[in-house]
Amino acid sequence: MTRLRVFALCVVVWSVALLVPVPSKPFADTGITVPDLKFYVSKLIHVAGYAFLTAFVAFLPISRAKRLGLVLFLSLHGALSEAFQWWFTSYRSGSLRDVGLDHLGILIGLLATRNRWRVVPPEHRPAEPNLAPVEQR
Repeated sequence: MTRLRVFALCVVVWSVALLVPVPSKPFADTGITVPDLKFYVSKLIHVAGYAFLTAFVAFLPISRAKRLGLVLFLSLHGALSEAFQWWFTSYRSGSLRDVGLDHLGILIGLLATRNRWRVVPPEHRPAEPNLAPVEQR
């Protein structure tokens, strides 16, 4: 499976995960009130999910312009998934805060992979090492 297909599969899985209701039972025995823990975990997942997807984009074997297009797609995905939750689901609520956290995740993904996004002019690229045998130099 190519990396682009794996990325597409990750986006589909993430899209479905954003629409699934989160059960409260797994948090019942932690000693922390369930609504508080559920809130912080869900916000952390928002940031981490978009950071992961953005970092994944940096390693796709496509042009820089297409990668930037995919980051724009992720930005729209974050906003539209929240709008979808707000309009079409009764068990999830869309939130501007979540849109902001999605974009924070995108920013973290970009910063974590910034060297893969940088365009280095040819005159500043390191010279190719001379790997010829010593006798031929």
